[in-house]
Amino acid sequence: MAGSRVEKLSTIFKRYTGLIKSGAVLEENRPIWYDIYKHFPPSIEPLAIRPEPEIDIKPIFYPEDILRSRFFRTYGDSIMIHDFISSKPSDLKTSRIGIGEMFIAKYLQLAQSKGLDEIDLNSQELFDETEKSIQTDCGVQLKRRKDYDQGNRTIISTTSSS
Repeated sequence: MAGSRVEKLSTIFKRYTGLIKSGAVLEENRPIWYDIYKHFPPSIEPLAIRPEPEIDIKPIFYPEDILRSRFFRTYGDSIMIHDFISSKPSDLKTSRIGIGEMFIAKYLQLAQSKGLDEIDLNSQELFDETEKSIQTDCGVQLKRRKDYDQGNRTIISTTSSS
């Protein structure tokens, strides 16, 4: 029935209980969650007419997400985790850290070492410098994706080979 308000006034548990009592659903065909809900009911009924709680929503995007996105567009996700067994000294040399996270940390470290007041997350110069630094300091070989060009665009071919 379109426009029915039944689901707003009652819970699924109460409606399912009604189906069992009326004989529309057999007792042995009840779902697993029914017994769990019956023995451990929620402290507050999950009704649609209940007011939404007043909570602060955390920001979804963080500044380093721009850099993370750029890293994965450039290098892909073929090298996600690296065990750093290297003789080269590095303060980012931590066991089982993601390459992307290491790249972001190194990028921010280089930006701070340059004494920048605001860190430009779109700086190609700093991005390239970070790439070289990761390769020399940590011994990680970063390879750019084949479909990546210098304009920070991924080229997708729409022509089909016939």
